Amino acid sequence: MNIGDRIPEVLGIDQDGREIKASDYRGRKLVIYSYPKANTSGCTAEACSLQAHKEELAAAGYEIIGVSKDKQALQKKFADAHGLQFPLIADTETTLLQELGCWGEKVTCGRKTIGILRTTYLVDENGIIEKIFTPKEIKTKIHAEQILNAIKDKSQNDNSQHNIQSHRWNTPCGRTAVQRIWRGVCHYRTLHKERESETPRYPHRRPDGNLHARICRPCACHGCGETEGHRG
Repeated sequence: MNIGDRIPEVLGIDQDGREIKASDYRGRKLVIYSYPKANTSGCTAEACSLQAHKEELAAAGYEIIGVSKDKQALQKKFADAHGLQFPLIADTETTLLQELGCWGEKVTCGRKTIGILRTTYLVDENGIIEKIFTPKEIKTKIHAEQILNAIKDKSQNDNSQHNIQSHRWNTPCGRTAVQRIWRGVCHYRTLHKERESETPRYPHRRPDGNLHARICRPCACHGCGETEGHRG
């Protein structure tokens, strides 16, 4: 999956046997991270980093969900051993991993293998992916700090864009650009009506000497006996 894609509705079964769905988190943001193997050094460091900063992530509006190919029993043992207080999905069939795009070819100890690519997805309140941490970007021991820094940067960028837009749409005299544009439109309409009212309107005669039935503006040639829009 790429930035802008919507995550699947059914995410899988966690360590406690609960079915986890995207709709369960409607209105909340998510950190969904995939890890190769429970209870290994790198995956333990990553999980502990996230658990240690769980409250900070929650304050920023984010819930955590982990996913690996491990069986439910191993996920349960992993969570209990390290006090992990968030769902760990046992995706033994790699359904979610493949849908997310974090199952594929990788190099392990100099050998090409097929397996889980350590990846993290930041998902907004509507289930849309807004940022992806690739395997080369993730530092397991400080991964939570990486996520928090990304969230902070995004917030600052959003505020900066808002301030730029506010400055752009407000003039020094306090009138917004939209108001100025509308004022110009109204002025143009008024001026156009005034010019129309000043245009002389009088009857013209046909070549046979009869007056037109309708009163029209004179044509550009003036006095040719025709009227604009009523020739012949």
